[in-house]
Amino acid sequence: MSVAVNIAQDSQEWLAWRKTGVTASEIGAIMGLSPYATRSDVLARKLGNANQQYQTAQMQRGKDLEPVARAEYEKITGNVVQPACYETNIDGVPFLASLDGIDFDETLIVEIKCPSIEEHKIVISGIVPATYMAQVQHQMIACGVTFCDFVSYQPDHDQPIAIVKVQGNDSWRAEIIDAAKALWNEAQEKKALVPSSFDIPPTLSVTQYVDALAARAGIAQITSHETFEAYAAMAKEVVRYKKELETEQSFLMAPIKEAKARIDELVSGPKAILLDVETRLRDAMNAYQTARAEARAKEESEAKAKADAEHKAAIKAAHDAAELAKANAETNPTPQAQNAVALTAQAVQIAEITRPAVMLSPAPSRVAGIGSRDVWTCEIVELRVLLEAALRSPDLMQYLEPNMKLLNALARVQKQAFSVPGLRAVCSKSVSIRT
Repeated sequence: MSVAVNIAQDSQEWLAWRKTGVTASEIGAIMGLSPYATRSDVLARKLGNANQQYQTAQMQRGKDLEPVARAEYEKITGNVVQPACYETNIDGVPFLASLDGIDFDETLIVEIKCPSIEEHKIVISGIVPATYMAQVQHQMIACGVTFCDFVSYQPDHDQPIAIVKVQGNDSWRAEIIDAAKALWNEAQEKKALVPSSFDIPPTLSVTQYVDALAARAGIAQITSHETFEAYAAMAKEVVRYKKELETEQSFLMAPIKEAKARIDELVSGPKAILLDVETRLRDAMNAYQTARAEARAKEESEAKAKADAEHKAAIKAAHDAAELAKANAETNPTPQAQNAVALTAQAVQIAEITRPAVMLSPAPSRVAGIGSRDVWTCEIVELRVLLEAALRSPDLMQYLEPNMKLLNALARVQKQAFSVPGLRAVCSKSVSIRT
C-alpha cells in the first residue's frame, strides 16, 4: 500500500528519509541505465561511503527551472499538481519517490526534466530515455498510480515544452522490483557483516573476512590522521593477505598448468592438421553446394520460361482455332459449325487456366550427417552513416562501443594533452600500498 510522506523535499529530514529505502532517482543507476552514476555508487551510498545527495550544475539548473516548467504544464493541460513524497514496501524493500507533481485525486503524477537540447528533441519525438523511464516507472510503483506525464522543458528550443504520457508497464515493474530488491538486500547483508572495529573475528571464513573488510572500508570515513594510519594498517593487511592467496593459487595451479601444457603439446600438432583438412573439405563442399544451387536456380528459371512460352503458344493456338471456327460458322451456319464454335471457346478457357508443368531434373540425394545453413554476420560499410543514424535514434547507440583499452592507453600517454572529440582524459588518484 502506498502512503504519502509529509516531508519537505531538500530538507535535512528528506535527506535522512532517502536513506531508508530505494529512491526513484537511484533506480536508473541500479539498473545500469544512468550516464551519471553506477550501481556501485548507489550501494556505496546505502553503506554510508558516499554523500547521499550529489548535485551537478545540470541538476541545479533543473531545480531552478522546475517551478516554471510546472506552471507551463498546468497552463497547457489544465491539470493542477503539487510536489509530494510517497513510499511503499514490497517484500521488505522500501520504494521511495519524491514527485515533481501529483494531482489532487492521486491518479496522475508528473516528472519534470530540464535536459539538454539533444535529449529534449528525443522527448519531442515521443520517446522517454531509458534512465528516465526507469525513474517514472519506479515512481508509479511507489505511488500506486498508473499514469505519469513526463515533461521535458528546454526554454532555448523552439518548442520549449514536450509532454509524453507514460503508462505503468508490468515488464518494467518486474525488472525494477528485482533490481531494487537485489541491491537493498546486498546492502543489508554487508551492513550485518561490519565489525565494530578493525579487528576481524577469527571465526569468520575467508569469504566473510573479505566481505567484512570491504564493508568496513565502505562505510567508515577518515576524519583524522589517526584514522588514516588505522586505514593504512588495514590496507597493508589486505594487500598482504591478497598476495598470500595469489601465491597459494599459483602453487595449486602449477601442476594443472603443467599438465595442460603437456596435453596441448601432444594434441596441438595433430589438431592443427585436422582443422586444416576440415576447413578444406568444408570449403570444397560449400563451393559444390553453391554451384549446385546456382545451377538449380538457372534450370528452374529456364524451365519456367519454357513453360510460360508453351502456355502462351497454347493460348494463341486456342484463340486462332476459335477465330477460325467463328469465321466458318458465319459463312456456313450449320449445326456442326456452331458446335465447333462452342468447343473452341471452351478450349480457349481451358488453355488459359491450364499451365504446363515445370519439369526439373531430380535433386541429388542428401548425405547423412551433412547439412548446410546460412550464416549471417554484420560488417560496417559506412561508419559515418551509422554514427549519424545513432544521433537521430538513441536506440542505435548500443551498437557503438568505443575501444576503451586503446583510449585509456592513449590517455595515460598524452595526459592533459589528450584530445579526442567527445572524450576527455580523467585523472584519478591511486594510493600505492607496499607491505
